[in-house]
Amino acid sequence: MFLGLDIGRQYVKMVAMNKTKDGYKLIDAGQRLVPDPNQAFDPDKIDTHHWVMAIKELLRQQGLNPKKIKILATGISGASASVKQITTMDMPTEELASAMTFEARKHIPMDGTDAVIDYMKMSNPSRFGKVLFLGKVTDLLRETVNGFTKGTLRLKSLSNENELLVEFQNEFLYAKSNDKVLAMVPDLICALDSESGEPITTDGLRYGQRIKIVSISVPPVMRTKKALDLFGPKAFGLNFDYVPLEDL
Repeated sequence: MFLGLDIGRQYVKMVAMNKTKDGYKLIDAGQRLVPDPNQAFDPDKIDTHHWVMAIKELLRQQGLNPKKIKILATGISGASASVKQITTMDMPTEELASAMTFEARKHIPMDGTDAVIDYMKMSNPSRFGKVLFLGKVTDLLRETVNGFTKGTLRLKSLSNENELLVEFQNEFLYAKSNDKVLAMVPDLICALDSESGEPITTDGLRYGQRIKIVSISVPPVMRTKKALDLFGPKAFGLNFDYVPLEDL
């Protein structure tokens, strides 16, 4: 038996089918209210045990034996769900599993970063954004020079041995990992709390913080030669030319 299960905030719905020589045959379909039917619906009070109980009750209600289910296809929707397309190089299965886990951890827990990046893509003009790194602050040098807060930030990945270096002067100037620059001014480089998504300024950085580094491209007007002369990499004394975020 094949079971399709749609897990929603208010209802759990199912479709059961059997495979035949001509295709598939519908056996049953049904739905079950997730919250207590005798209480007012409050989405903020729905948690894991409500969904578990609703699924169990739905199977009992439809007279289905879970042990007879050969294949289960399910979908989870809502503000707490995120779908990402991940592109990797051709690699062995063992390495692929590790790579997929690393990529997934950039987006878990979901902190609103995905929504911001998607919003930027739909803006006019369209802006490009991506998560650069997720890690823990292992080293921080910060000092005040001529009225500017200058320093460097070092992060270590939470899932492998990769490290990230970020240099700042009041704002983040560039991010580099394994000798490769990942983002640079004038494109925005932001530090976010890995759990809450709250922005962290250069003054708010602390040793041991778990941080997600995100970068978002600036509008074309801020990428002109005149603009780059004022606030491009060379204007901050960096020894490399500007490369747009989407080209790095």
